[in-house]
Amino acid sequence: IASGPSRVNLTAEFHHPRDSASTGRLHAHLQSNQVDLARLRTAEKQLSTAAGQIQFDADITGDLSSTGFLATAVNADLSGRSLRYEGQDYGDLTATARTSGQTVTYSLSSDFAGASIRVNGNTRLAPGYQTTADANIARLPIERALALAKQGVPAKGTLSATAHITGTLDKPEGSVDLDLANAVLYNEPVDHIQIGRAHV
Repeated sequence: IASGPSRVNLTAEFHHPRDSASTGRLHAHLQSNQVDLARLRTAEKQLSTAAGQIQFDADITGDLSSTGFLATAVNADLSGRSLRYEGQDYGDLTATARTSGQTVTYSLSSDFAGASIRVNGNTRLAPGYQTTADANIARLPIERALALAKQGVPAKGTLSATAHITGTLDKPEGSVDLDLANAVLYNEPVDHIQIGRAHV
């Protein structure tokens, strides 16, 4: 796919038994150079007010069987620079994923809307995808996050949070600590809301 100087390349291959295409091994590689979001405005209406540069390189291998698709290797790099949406600055982000043996380890960091966001975790590439992950958010202006998510909730404030998640995709467990300061919720000022160790 080409748009001006931006390029996105996808290659994929599927090896399967001669008499069936319902099982086999799939390998796909998706790679781009630096993509200018502003150049995509005419192609995608939802990006009409987006700007910034993104670049990615992702490689995934997995097995298709009668029980579904199971990833066996995931390696990826993603970066976004000077991201903007509807005239608002949303900062930079970087994310990586690396597979060693049967475990993929990943991380994400961002200064989204002036906040500090960090996510680190690992997932076992086996049925159920057993996962352990931690997230830390500091100084997130919730009105900016709600605007990006197109949620018309009348709320403002600064959110800090930590989360720890374990378990499988179908049975996740974890805990979350939330701290909301200098908030206005439905036109009502709130100095401080703290929720400690809420279990999910």
